[in-house]
Amino acid sequence: MKTKTVKQYQCDFCGKKNYSSGHMKRHEISCTSNPNRVCKMCGIVETVNNLEELKKIMPKPQYPMIQGFFEGVEYDVYGLVNVEEMKAALEKLKEASGQCPACILAVLKQLKINCYAIGYDYKKERNELWKEINSQKAEYDYQNSMY
Repeated sequence: MKTKTVKQYQCDFCGKKNYSSGHMKRHEISCTSNPNRVCKMCGIVETVNNLEELKKIMPKPQYPMIQGFFEGVEYDVYGLVNVEEMKAALEKLKEASGQCPACILAVLKQLKINCYAIGYDYKKERNELWKEINSQKAEYDYQNSMY
């Protein structure tokens, strides 16, 4: 039997693991759990976001105390009490972030807000952004190929 010892690298912010130090260093720079992250998607949507300013938009999530779990407290399936307030703030966050899905996700993760509880679907938002960018690129390429 052969045994092999390998180095495994782990992100200091989110816990993601990888066997390549280079890949892990690159991941940590833009990790959505990194408070000092550099957003790669902001360059695509041509915005520069300050996460600390964006965090101020979102109210703190309010969860009922565990002891009073069924004692007359209105909450959703995720245990969040102030859902409507959070959803309204999410719309303001989208506007302030220039619709950058990665920055929105970073704010929600760093504030420990459940994305699904307030109706935010990162993958859907990201895919819509790429679809829009690709259609603009295709239109540009089509217009430039005609001449």
